[in-house]
Amino acid sequence: MSLLRGFVAGCGYVGERIAKAEQRLGSKVSGVVRRPDRAATLKGRGLSVVAHDLDQPQSDFDLSVTRALGVLPDSTTPAW
Repeated sequence: MSLLRGFVAGCGYVGERIAKAEQRLGSKVSGVVRRPDRAATLKGRGLSVVAHDLDQPQSDFDLSVTRALGVLPDSTTPAW
């Protein structure tokens, strides 16, 4: 079991390939993408990904990253 973790902010064309390469090396890889449909596609390929658009000022990037890392499930809203 690997203790290495990777995070790809921007898991698009290049980011997906980086994430998959890290997975092949045994790392647990998480990432953030802009579109929910892209997140669903990457989840289907075995990546832990959440959708988050940094251009939306009302979005909570910290919460998205926490969810991508698997610390909080998608449906959890913390009380902080």
